[in-house]
Amino acid sequence: MRRYYFYDRSDDAVREKRQKPILIFDYDGTLHETMYIYKPAIEKVVRYLREDCGYELDMPSDRKISSWLGMNVQEMWQDFMPQLPMDERMKAGKMVGDFMQENLQAHMARWYDGVKEMLTRLKKAGYTMAILSNCGVSYAENQWKQFGMEEWFAAYFECESYQNIPKGEIMKQIAADFPKALSKAPVKRKAADSEAAGKRSFADHGMIRKSEKADMQESCDMYMKEDVLVTKSGSSSKQKKPHFIVVGDRYSDYSAAEAIGAPFIGCDYGYGMPGELDHSTVRVKHPLEIVDAVLRCEDVGR
Repeated sequence: MRRYYFYDRSDDAVREKRQKPILIFDYDGTLHETMYIYKPAIEKVVRYLREDCGYELDMPSDRKISSWLGMNVQEMWQDFMPQLPMDERMKAGKMVGDFMQENLQAHMARWYDGVKEMLTRLKKAGYTMAILSNCGVSYAENQWKQFGMEEWFAAYFECESYQNIPKGEIMKQIAADFPKALSKAPVKRKAADSEAAGKRSFADHGMIRKSEKADMQESCDMYMKEDVLVTKSGSSSKQKKPHFIVVGDRYSDYSAAEAIGAPFIGCDYGYGMPGELDHSTVRVKHPLEIVDAVLRCEDVGR
């Protein structure tokens, strides 16, 4: 069945926004300098496993600890202590999360220098942005609140809600269900939760800002059903489905881009191992370089 959404061609601003890709950011190692809260949490759990549980293990190096950032919880424990029984893995994993939360509440968390400026520039340029991270719901919620992420992001997709499947599989589901996927994310901008299944601005990819909402409702009467554009005059034309650019520091982020044929911006300043980002469309050494990298990727994969 063909799907339709209505759009007033007289709204040039909406038409311009409609042409921009959706930016999907990894979080830890891309925006968040996670070692400030992750390393102390791991060290506490290692001491617990040694002193309370009797395991003989060395304190992992910083490089080893940072290599776990970007992995889901199963992958991390399989790499760290594959011999650890599942019940003890779950307990230790919860302890890591709890300690990280304590560190977050103690204001130990920090974003990389330049991240807020970069996100603000992209927001002003009209891009819709979302997070895709190998983390749990509570971690996403706490980071969202701590950093006021609603200012820049429409939603925070985390792997727990997807049963910790690989990022590439999650990205396929998000892309196939976009923009409705925004409203289904447990952590999201409040405006993205409105009109989830009905009338929606495809031009703004499901995130209508408060300052724009009245104007958008007046100028656009649209709803999504596949890829045919119907104007108020009754004419129709084919409309490209949303396209994406993925930004991250690990191979799992590249895999998310590869899964949907999207350009990938590899962040060399993050926690990736040598060779992980070799297949990036563009590589950056500082968060502020992401703005230009997005422009370079704009036409790739359309």
